[in-house]
Amino acid sequence: MSYKCEVCSQLFRSPLGLQKHLEFHTDDGQHYMCTVCFMRFRDISALDAHHLTHMKKRPHKCSHCPKAFRDPGSLQKHIRVHTGEKPYKCDSCNRSFAEYSSLRKHQRVHTGEQPYRCPHCNKGFSISGNLQRHILIHTGERPYKCNFCTKAFNNPSHLRRHV
Repeated sequence: MSYKCEVCSQLFRSPLGLQKHLEFHTDDGQHYMCTVCFMRFRDISALDAHHLTHMKKRPHKCSHCPKAFRDPGSLQKHIRVHTGEKPYKCDSCNRSFAEYSSLRKHQRVHTGEQPYRCPHCNKGFSISGNLQRHILIHTGERPYKCNFCTKAFNNPSHLRRHV
């Protein structure tokens, strides 16, 4: 396998050889470039941290279960599953959530916000998944298939009710 410099087309036998070569092409103070996606970094430690996004390595391990994560923030968010911590509270009803994004979705119940619109009939939805299920009505697609007969459904709850 060879690695090609996207700047000058020179070929290298290893990613490290290409990495060293790429340093000569940078002029903006960012001297380390990812050989996978060509993002540039000022120091090698930032590049090393970035490389984890391209690899299956998950160095941040949960002490409660076998799961592991690429970055400490994802681990911290996951640990709330075990601790039951719900730091995000709704000002309208005092309901609590483990994730900020869940709080934001919930707040649409109070505001009536429907940011997702059906391109076929313009019906509004507060949750994108509900819009995706709704669109199946227009397309006629029935992706939820029964394993015991030939019936198929456009809603997973209809399949569960059928079985």
